[in-house]
Amino acid sequence: MDYQPGLKGITAVETKISEIDGEEGTLRYRTRELSDCMKDSFEEVAHFIWNGVDQTRTTGQMVQSRSVDPTYLNLLKDLSEKQSIPTMMRSAMSFMDQSVDEWPVSIDTAIKLTGGMPTIAANAYRMTKGRSVVQPREDLNHAANFLYMIHGKEPNPAHVRALEAYMVATMEHGLNASTFAARVVISTMSDAHSAATAAIGALKGPLHGGAPSGVIEYLDEVQQTSVKDVVDRKVQAGVKSWDLVIESTKRLIHVPKL
Repeated sequence: MDYQPGLKGITAVETKISEIDGEEGTLRYRTRELSDCMKDSFEEVAHFIWNGVDQTRTTGQMVQSRSVDPTYLNLLKDLSEKQSIPTMMRSAMSFMDQSVDEWPVSIDTAIKLTGGMPTIAANAYRMTKGRSVVQPREDLNHAANFLYMIHGKEPNPAHVRALEAYMVATMEHGLNASTFAARVVISTMSDAHSAATAAIGALKGPLHGGAPSGVIEYLDEVQQTSVKDVVDRKVQAGVKSWDLVIESTKRLIHVPKL
């Protein structure tokens, strides 16, 4: 059997919840195109991915899961002087494990983790800035509540729409590094917290979750020169984190400006 670096070209798992066509540039969640899903809220799309059916209202259970035990927030405060935000989130996910091992993992557990982690993430950020803890609100949707906790004030509607669009667009991408890490752990019949802890550890890496910071740098460079010049420079420098950018922009390089 031939060795394939990074499992490139290897079908390792099957899934019904997403379909990615890199050549055509399309992404589907179950039976729906991403562009269609973008019309709905984060909660509605999450419900659709989990259950395969549409939902027309905010998931009440997710809202109720936003409150986090003060003990975990106090632990975060102790960690904030020594750890980065992703590391604090990884530690918090491990702390929150109450040794309730279930198999298979239920959607209820997924909803609880999805509802609670924004409270951890937002307050981890605030603590690194020396700011006080902000409790979640039940009258805001998922994206708006996260921004409210980050800034401690009513979020800008335009910012909410932008964040929600980003969250929906990145919700499910098949077998990326963090998903792969989580599936390896959960396949041993381990618990959801252990799998999510492994996923956050993978997401922390600059070639995965850290990649968006490189995108900002990329856009700034492109403004000064061109897509082709920047990509060529990255290729010559052997910057691996640009592999996906290179593949995605090859077709754009020769498109004339309109």
